[in-house]
Amino acid sequence: MKTIKDVKSLFDARGKIYVKKRTFVKAVKMNDDFIVETPNGQLSGSKGDYLVEDENGNVYPVKKEIFETVYEEANVIVIK
Repeated sequence: MKTIKDVKSLFDARGKIYVKKRTFVKAVKMNDDFIVETPNGQLSGSKGDYLVEDENGNVYPVKKEIFETVYEEANVIVIK
């Protein structure tokens, strides 16, 4: 395994610009502390955190500060 010592030079020489893939999730801001069963076992969240369901149906908690930094409400029409 190679240790990278000059990261800036590596990015300057070979770095490309990428955009994080847009993904849609359903989310609910929780009013109480909670525990939810996930594919990785039980995870807990606190009052004000978000319970998120991803495109694959996986459910997991996301801290309020992280959710509100990473996600924004989408203006979409859901057809059932």
